Amino acid sequence: MISPTDALPDDDVPLTPQQVSSWRDQGFVLVQGLVPEELVSAAQEEMAATPPGPLTRGLMLPSSSDALNKISTHRRPRSAVRQLLGTGSLTLLQSEAWSKSPAPSWLPDPKLSYSNSDQRMHMDYPNHYLTHPAPWDSPEAVAAILYFDHEEECGGATRLVPRNGPSDAAYAWPYTRMPGVGGALRPRGTSSSAIRRRPAFAPRSTRAKLPCSTGQARCCFTASTRGTAARR
Repeated sequence: MISPTDALPDDDVPLTPQQVSSWRDQGFVLVQGLVPEELVSAAQEEMAATPPGPLTRGLMLPSSSDALNKISTHRRPRSAVRQLLGTGSLTLLQSEAWSKSPAPSWLPDPKLSYSNSDQRMHMDYPNHYLTHPAPWDSPEAVAAILYFDHEEECGGATRLVPRNGPSDAAYAWPYTRMPGVGGALRPRGTSSSAIRRRPAFAPRSTRAKLPCSTGQARCCFTASTRGTAARR
């Protein structure tokens, strides 16, 4: 289980050196306290009044929620991304608040095995790049999740596979060893170890998928990129 660490109060430098190193070395960082609590509370109230739909049918920036719009462009998350990428110039490509509910596994429709409500391990880049992400040490983007519900309450934590050093074969560039890329697609509930990690390298049991827990935090921010494999 991965627990969040606290963000710094500095609006221009909200991440600690350890948090930046985690993202650059392992491909992820889980932080609490990055977004002001009053904005989080306001966004929760507005989403309770106007519940967002599922993925692609959620509240897309600019949305009817003033609080969500402010969070999407807030100074502190932007500063965090600048720290991670080491650049002063940013472009926001997408921001969407969406809800997720489990797909009943007992229904006969086989398409439910590929539901976005219970995604398999994957990397986001195939649907966000016209070409292919840059090599690991030259990141171009940060993909982030902002949690508005505790994972204990919503019924499931995001799981990820940390990068295990520069020689980790699962993260060798180009990023093709994952479900959904190169024609490889597996439904949920089936093993992706043959794609994610070949038997010639470390067996799957030594690289367990680590759930990200929001613990007692009111709102947590997970940043990943470079094709870090995750299941949400």
